[in-house]
Amino acid sequence: MVLVSRLAPGPVAVLGLLLAGVVPPALVGALGALLLGLPRRLREAERTTFFLAGLVLAAVAELAAAWFTRPLPYTKLLPAQGNAAVFAGLALVLMVGSAWAWSRLGRRGRNLGLLALAVAGVIVLWLGREAPKDPPTGPNVLLVTLDGARADRFVDPRVDTTATNRVGAEGARFARAYAQVPYTGPSYAALLTGTTPWDDGVWLDGVPLPDDRPSLAEVLYEGGWDTGAFLGSERLARGLGLDRGFRVYDDDLEWLVGGRSLPLLRLFDLWRTGPRHWPEERRAGDVVDRAIVWMRTRPVPWFAWVQLGDARPPFDPPPPYDTRYTPAGGPGDGAALPAGVPAWLVARESSVTSADWMRGRYDGAVASADQQVARLLDFLDESEHTDDTLVVITAPHGLTLGEDGSWFRHDDVSEAVTHVPLVVRWPKHVSPGTVVDDPVELSDVAPSIAAWLGAHLPASWTGRPLVEAVQAGRAPRSLARSVAFVPGHPPGEPHRLAAVRNRRDALVHDDAPGAEDPFSGAPGDREAPDADEQGLLGELMSERARDLLRGWDPKQVTAPDLPPGTSQWLGAQGAKLEP
Repeated sequence: MVLVSRLAPGPVAVLGLLLAGVVPPALVGALGALLLGLPRRLREAERTTFFLAGLVLAAVAELAAAWFTRPLPYTKLLPAQGNAAVFAGLALVLMVGSAWAWSRLGRRGRNLGLLALAVAGVIVLWLGREAPKDPPTGPNVLLVTLDGARADRFVDPRVDTTATNRVGAEGARFARAYAQVPYTGPSYAALLTGTTPWDDGVWLDGVPLPDDRPSLAEVLYEGGWDTGAFLGSERLARGLGLDRGFRVYDDDLEWLVGGRSLPLLRLFDLWRTGPRHWPEERRAGDVVDRAIVWMRTRPVPWFAWVQLGDARPPFDPPPPYDTRYTPAGGPGDGAALPAGVPAWLVARESSVTSADWMRGRYDGAVASADQQVARLLDFLDESEHTDDTLVVITAPHGLTLGEDGSWFRHDDVSEAVTHVPLVVRWPKHVSPGTVVDDPVELSDVAPSIAAWLGAHLPASWTGRPLVEAVQAGRAPRSLARSVAFVPGHPPGEPHRLAAVRNRRDALVHDDAPGAEDPFSGAPGDREAPDADEQGLLGELMSERARDLLRGWDPKQVTAPDLPPGTSQWLGAQGAKLEP
């Protein structure tokens, strides 16, 4: 303390202000109290007392800022809120003003000042406390999403997906669940808001969720559930509207929380990792660690969304999954990667020439993500929350693995990309071993969760609850619909795809000039229609597919400010982002 109290004003004070947005403000306030021009004539004891007073003052200021300027979890921030420069300016005014007042007060005045600070702290704590709510009687909700996970990997005996399959065996499995759009952000918008791209206009990554589309998190938060989201992908960073309703939205993937707001730390990150041309990812194990800590400390029913992105390229699963499914020849046993591998992935994996090896790494990533699902299920078992937790596991999209020459992409409406896993478990409410073969959509998930919990279903939700489908084994729809935006050749001339699927048949409509609408039958449990019936069915499905694309111009997309990596990635996908 003696050493600290002898510090003089100087560059350290400026550095303390620069760090005000990310370092605990109590520490910054203490530094400011010491370094912002304290009179040298003060005795050492007085300087030490001033140090402690500055710490208390800064702590009170931080509590006030946290409780009186933080908006509700799903409302917009004002420009000044959360701004490190604004906080630094307020800290400067507080510290200089308190230093001036302190130097002119006698002992009694200083004691009264310290007492006033203590009283102010108590008042802030009292007024800023959250009003208690009557806890809901419903269960906890655990929503796990496995980015890039194809549905066929969960019925393939080679790939270990024991945990996810356990949920399906102890509850219900939807054998024909489809994503409405193959892009990460829009697919999550459909999943969390019960709406579709042709309803809410969220067609591409980077398009914000409209304000008039309430999310599942908002509905459950208003119903009394505590809400937390734990993310592994920078693509879902706040600003797109997916964070609305979550009291905790753990989307900061930086090594220091809030570091991306400081130019110096951003420069350090650039020096450390180099320029990134793809969004940053966090390993599934780290995401689950954070989620479990949060769930363990929740005193009321909670809704947790755990997003695991390990099954997205580039595939880098941890041992032993990094080599469990790869061929013995290693990554360099081929002449060259196929032409259908994205150029950015080829540049990233410059030493890889074997598509089979990369596919093995993908299988390892899926199995690794499933092992993290097992950890979440183990937590529920150990904490005795298995019976009172509704578990839903799905994926926003799959990936191509060589189909039609396409590798590791998700920019079409093929079966490989849009067919996703979907399993549900809620003991005593969902009969074990239930299998629903009828088509369902990701937009059905939010209404289903709300219906199971008896929560309010917003009028804007167009998805259909699947509660009766689980009970009767049949879904409340006959077709599942999907759309996609495909960069044109040459660039700047994009075209769109729309697909509709029933239990057995699929039709894909391409609005490119001269394209035809291929109709195909998929294996099913009923007799194939004759030629006339197939023709009529194809015409009907073709018209339904065309309806999905009316009124959408893919060349005009409104997007907010995005991280550089995300913007570059969207550009590589062919998106034209208009500010």
